[in-house]
Amino acid sequence: MPSEHPEMKRPRVERPRWGLLGAVGVVIALQAFSGRPDAARICFAQDEPGKDSPSEDSKKEPQDKDSDAAKGDKDAPEEGKAPDAAATPPSLEELKARYAAEKTKEAYERIPTVEQIGAVRTKEAVTFLAGLFGSEAFGSALASAATRSLGRIGTEEAAHALVQKALPFFLEPPIPPGSSPEVSKQLKEEGHFFLELTEPGLAGPWDPKAEEWLLKSALTPEVRKDDLAVSLLLRAFAKFKSKNRIPLLLAEVTKSKSTKLQVSILDGFRESGLHDEKILQTGLYFTKSADTDVQIAAYDLLGTAAPAKHRGLFVAGLGHPNWEVRVICIDSLSATKDKDLVKHASKLLKDPDKRVAISAVRALLDRATPDVIEPLYKDLGTAEGRLQDDIADALARLTGVNFGVNPTQWESWWAQKKSTMKTLQPLTAEQLVELKTKEKEQITQSTPLYFGLRIRSDSIAFLVDCSESMNEEYKPAGAAPEPAVAKGKTTVAKKAEPEPGAKRGTTSTAKARKKRPGWKSRLDVAKKELTEAISRLPEGQVLNVIRFNSLLSDFCATVFPETQQTRTPPGLNADVRTKVIDYVKASKGEGLTNVLGAVREAFKYPQVDTIYLLSDGAPTVGVTDRDELLRELDRMNRRRKVKINAISFHPKPEERQLLQAIAVRTMGVYVER
Repeated sequence: MPSEHPEMKRPRVERPRWGLLGAVGVVIALQAFSGRPDAARICFAQDEPGKDSPSEDSKKEPQDKDSDAAKGDKDAPEEGKAPDAAATPPSLEELKARYAAEKTKEAYERIPTVEQIGAVRTKEAVTFLAGLFGSEAFGSALASAATRSLGRIGTEEAAHALVQKALPFFLEPPIPPGSSPEVSKQLKEEGHFFLELTEPGLAGPWDPKAEEWLLKSALTPEVRKDDLAVSLLLRAFAKFKSKNRIPLLLAEVTKSKSTKLQVSILDGFRESGLHDEKILQTGLYFTKSADTDVQIAAYDLLGTAAPAKHRGLFVAGLGHPNWEVRVICIDSLSATKDKDLVKHASKLLKDPDKRVAISAVRALLDRATPDVIEPLYKDLGTAEGRLQDDIADALARLTGVNFGVNPTQWESWWAQKKSTMKTLQPLTAEQLVELKTKEKEQITQSTPLYFGLRIRSDSIAFLVDCSESMNEEYKPAGAAPEPAVAKGKTTVAKKAEPEPGAKRGTTSTAKARKKRPGWKSRLDVAKKELTEAISRLPEGQVLNVIRFNSLLSDFCATVFPETQQTRTPPGLNADVRTKVIDYVKASKGEGLTNVLGAVREAFKYPQVDTIYLLSDGAPTVGVTDRDELLRELDRMNRRRKVKINAISFHPKPEERQLLQAIAVRTMGVYVER
């Protein structure tokens, strides 16, 4: 399948839901505008795996080694590598030269340079970024990066550039001459898509004068015509420091007739920690809205800001017809350690929506008192899939023993221990992994495993790191690592320099290693383990596989494009099993690592409740900051309750910490293999 932009796959956001409206199975990835009708590359999702189209680079004539384009910029990072964060920050002139030298590269390869300009807080940097919006070779992906850089600069001049240059670009993106009406429409939709990715830039941090100017001037008549632009700005305003933001936002939410804008403002209040009495009264008012999404946002605001104060609302909300409201209510009662929590959560274990039942399990686990054991094991025998898995894990963590999903053994054990066990000391996620390793569960041969982790959910997604470092030699956990060199925010084992004329990314050393008996790469191990797991999954199992590096490749979208309208992965049968195994075997290691992009892609499928995330390093493209990545994960998973099990090969301490944090926050486990 042709490569796609790393952020081209749109993440499913909880609300508001502005989707790309193009034909199913077609993804548009803008190249830098060149004035040609073919400036937009169209990637068809029905392309077969393993039949990759030739890259643009492979079609080009070789450049003269002495040409300016071939020489490039001496300060530019090597292709396939992130800039070295430990190096001296480049000057604006160096970054401008690098940007010019990268003009033949694809948009996603130029984004790091544009985003680095945001660290240069000068008028000259603002002028350069503003000028990009009117340049010939500029598309929505780079415009999104430039907008985020303006937000990082955060001056009043940058605010003017945002409103006068950036926002008009997204609302009316330039259309290459000769484009068909269909392509023109899709490019306009893409402008909206990338505008949503600019949200961190819209929020700043801005200087005080810049904030005041934006509050007064950003909502221009042209912006007011576009719900998405207004929504994103209002959410950004909620994160400002100015005291004037609260009256402005309260006025907007009460006078607006748009439920999408009401949701955005209520979410902005919650995310920004704005919880004064007027805001809480506004939230309470909107719990009675006729629109379900507005109700959800209002309940969520009150559950975050004042759960104890509104206890009666949350107890009553346990019977709300919407599953998201029920999740918010049980989470809010759990947060306040409500006196009747065990009673309420025990009833919800039988909720018709498994996400609510999973939330109830988490509430009982967090309660961690002896009276939660009995309701958990009593429902263990009738629970299925992910819910059964969570109950078994909760019991193991609460008690320090492990009987898997056998309710009879749990009941017998509890009958002996109940009278003497007055308190519980729950295990950490790491201790749970140790317990499972030490006390082997009663797992039958028919139970599918993936790197030793049981697969009991009936709707799963496997996320497989296919970055360049996955071509390194696999060494089992515990083996001594090779000397390593930094690659941006990830590290990989040091490699020999390629021989003259060798293709980038290959070395004579790597080739020699592959000739040794028993040599295998990390990706070889990943593919073998996954294909074996898929071969053992039962008929009807719902699954997806997402390969990620600098780009994303989605099995369902690629091989079964008809699933994209409902976002329902196909159930396993002989044909699907063969195709997904072939898809896994076709995986190649190249590029950087977009962890959050892969997780976002998995979240597009509402049925998926369990993810197996395999990566050998920290993210180096997309969202690379650890705290920002975890915040975004928390936001996406607030009510979905997706479990993410993380697997890694030879991680560095900071990489281990990130993957552990992802697993712990989602009730998953982290293992190294």
